[in-house]
Amino acid sequence: MKELTYTVQSIRDAGLEAKWSKNKNGTPIMVARAKPGPYYYIDKDLWKRSKEVGILEAFSEHTLLGDIFFISI
Repeated sequence: MKELTYTVQSIRDAGLEAKWSKNKNGTPIMVARAKPGPYYYIDKDLWKRSKEVGILEAFSEHTLLGDIFFISI
C-alpha cells in the first residue's frame, strides 16, 4: 500500500473535496468534505486513523456526529 502524505491531493484521490483554509487565528489548516456537506478539519487524529483504515473510513468515523457537534472555521 502506498504511504499516505498529508496533502490536499491525497484527500481528493480518496474521493473527498479538500482545500487549504485558515482557522480564526489565521493558522493554515486542511479541510475536507463529502459532496455535498460541510467542511471538516483534517486533524492529526483523523490523519493517524487514515493510515490505519483509509481516508474515507477515517473521515466517516471522525465526522459521524458532525451535524450535532462542530466548530466553525
